[in-house]
Amino acid sequence: MRQNDRFFNSDGSWYFNTRERVRIGPFSSRADAVEAAAELGERLSRVDSRRDAHRQIRHFMKFRVEPSLDLAFRRQIIDDVTLRR
Repeated sequence: MRQNDRFFNSDGSWYFNTRERVRIGPFSSRADAVEAAAELGERLSRVDSRRDAHRQIRHFMKFRVEPSLDLAFRRQIIDDVTLRR
């Protein structure tokens, strides 16, 4: 793995790095990691401060990365958390 690769595989799971230097994952495939990165990128494009960006990342990691939850359910939880802010 090159240090500047955004998406990488470690021990059979896929991860990606954010511009904030946060490692996000694990995901079962590279395609899942790419999809998650796009989703997080869209959410981060709507925040104004670094603090809000880190808050969004924490919520994203808590609800989007958990592999035992259905993808649609995880997205619904994230949307609910975002709307409550």
